[in-house]
Amino acid sequence: MRRVGLSGFIILLLLTQVVSTMVGENQLDDVVVLHSGNADRIVISASYQEITSDEALQLDAVIYDAMNMQVNGEIIWSASNGTITSDGLFYPWNVG
Repeated sequence: MRRVGLSGFIILLLLTQVVSTMVGENQLDDVVVLHSGNADRIVISASYQEITSDEALQLDAVIYDAMNMQVNGEIIWSASNGTITSDGLFYPWNVG
């Protein structure tokens, strides 16, 4: 997740350099730089679609703002039919 944040920072830095080249150093006050905002949605992906009751399932989550930019934030996992670690590793209790 940190790698993506660093990529976003590098892209923003490159865009700033391009803008300063295009408009000149003394006109940067008119440039609007967009920053990521509040969380709008969380996309959860899984390593598998189905597992047996004696297998674990790794879940990953990415937070996005309304402009579809990734947002840094803490994911707090919880499960109702099993246990899940703070890293998103789910262990089911029952089949079904």
